[in-house]
Amino acid sequence: MRTESCFVSVVAGVILAIGFCGTQSLQAAEKKPLRTSARQGEGTFGIVTAKTDKDITIKAEGEKDARRYLLAPKGGTPKADVQTALKIIFPTNLVMFQFQGEQDPVLTGIQAIHSKARVGMAAGTVVAVDADPKWPTFDLKPSGRGHTERYVAVWDPATKSVDQRLIKVIAGLNVGDKVKVAWFYDERKRATQIQVTSKVKGAASSDEGSE
Repeated sequence: MRTESCFVSVVAGVILAIGFCGTQSLQAAEKKPLRTSARQGEGTFGIVTAKTDKDITIKAEGEKDARRYLLAPKGGTPKADVQTALKIIFPTNLVMFQFQGEQDPVLTGIQAIHSKARVGMAAGTVVAVDADPKWPTFDLKPSGRGHTERYVAVWDPATKSVDQRLIKVIAGLNVGDKVKVAWFYDERKRATQIQVTSKVKGAASSDEGSE
């Protein structure tokens, strides 16, 4: 296992408090209990997993599976403020959103929660892993109060692919592992170093950390 000395000293990321639909800010939302499921008509935090010109798929905080939301009712067009907000929202981004309907839910509001800091470090518990070698990601529930965020392995311009060191590290992660992550922000949070500080009980050990 690598020691903390492997990490570059950075300042912890700060989430920018951005107004949501002109009425609610992240700062105000943080004073309320964290949402454990998506409820129509209420602001809910989640991770964007896919986006098209017709719909968006979001994994709401506390939910196991992502859900598809239409950008407009069938035959309609998205709200102007939704169209504007979606221009700076990318898969893996943390968002706060609202929707209406249950059968074919329609997105009624969305706001990207972009990081104000460009580099940072996070510590927490792994709650999901996707070891796809072309796009390896993991979801981290931060220690203490905070929202689950998704991290993607940093891109290596030399190989024109994600960093090969981190592919192996992410593939070795298990849900329940405790980790520390050094990251930088460029449209999304990109992990540059990962240190496993505690393996989930019963999980096989693996190479932990990165150069």
